[in-house]
Amino acid sequence: MLSHRALVVLLIFGSLPVEAQPIDGWVAHANFSGSQSMVTIGTDLWVGTTGGLYHRAGSGEYERYDLSLHQSDVRALAYDPRQEALWLGFADGVLTRMSLETGEMASFFDIRRASQFPTRSITSLRWYDGTIIVATAFGIVVVDAQRGDVIASYTRMADLPPATAVIDVTIAQDSIFVLTGFGVASASLVENLNLQDPLSWSQAPVPAQGDARRLAYHAGTIYVGTSEDLFRYNRSARVYEPLGIGGHGVVSSCGVYDGLSYVQANWFTVALSSSGQATIVPTQEAGEDLQTCAIDETGVLWIGDAAAGISAYDLGRQSFLVKQSYPDGPSMGPFGRLEWHQGGGLAAGSAVGVATLQADGQWVNLLRSEVQGINGSFFRALAFHDGAWWMGSEGGGVM
Repeated sequence: MLSHRALVVLLIFGSLPVEAQPIDGWVAHANFSGSQSMVTIGTDLWVGTTGGLYHRAGSGEYERYDLSLHQSDVRALAYDPRQEALWLGFADGVLTRMSLETGEMASFFDIRRASQFPTRSITSLRWYDGTIIVATAFGIVVVDAQRGDVIASYTRMADLPPATAVIDVTIAQDSIFVLTGFGVASASLVENLNLQDPLSWSQAPVPAQGDARRLAYHAGTIYVGTSEDLFRYNRSARVYEPLGIGGHGVVSSCGVYDGLSYVQANWFTVALSSSGQATIVPTQEAGEDLQTCAIDETGVLWIGDAAAGISAYDLGRQSFLVKQSYPDGPSMGPFGRLEWHQGGGLAAGSAVGVATLQADGQWVNLLRSEVQGINGSFFRALAFHDGAWWMGSEGGGVM
């Protein structure tokens, strides 16, 4: 099921004159500019967006997946090295496994069928020892990565309320760490504990300042990012120590490279040493609303923005390799009006601008913020005249 907010779906025609062109089928022109999740495999990058999934090869070429997906809104990703597969998590609780060799997809619906819970959305995925650890709106679910079956679920952890929504999960030193709004639960994965027993879990608090967003574990220390700061947990004192990153919220944990753990804030990246020292990495040019990140095997930090696509920052050279890139397509939505020009071309008006599909098949995006004096949306008034698109703004003005 494809989201109307994320893409424009068009009929694609052949090269005959417009009046005689046959309809070959549906093609989705998706908005891939808004990154929600990402994972690296070698030097390749996979990105989940509100408009679908795409793959950027090490050579820089893009491959898109949209109509073949269960939904366009890809919330979480995880790489399965044993199955050579990519796992995708969706807001309705469906899991999809995609073979990286053949592209074949299989979807699994056990979590979505758990109707005893009002919400079954998936927020995070981790691979561990032949299983997929799934963070959901009602707890942790463990899936056999080969069969796709649910083999365990943990809805009661330590003293946390039953069926607590999980914000993030991470695996480190053969232990699982689960972030919720009420606390951080942790347990060993190698001591043959019955993790369905709440007493098998330990619990730590969450920072009082801001809403908990992301969890990281580095050099024996728990770090929690909130909407206000990044915090280091002092286990002996059972208190969180703010690292003072300037009041910026933490949105993602990127991974470890060269002994440093990296977490992503809204406007920049933070490097954490084994002693807990925090250093700002100047990645502001990646966008204005950074959302997700991942580090590849060569030490390139990939950063995804909510609207500006992806950027690549070389951690060794401390410089950008790629800035604000994404597959060709409309970079906005939802769309309220479509106008087709008989000579070849289409304009789609939205609340934030206009996306035009040129006769050569390329998209050109014009955001409202780029036009001085235009404040309203472009949902309705579109026309083609004398070789140019004319667009009327609901807020006053024509361009």
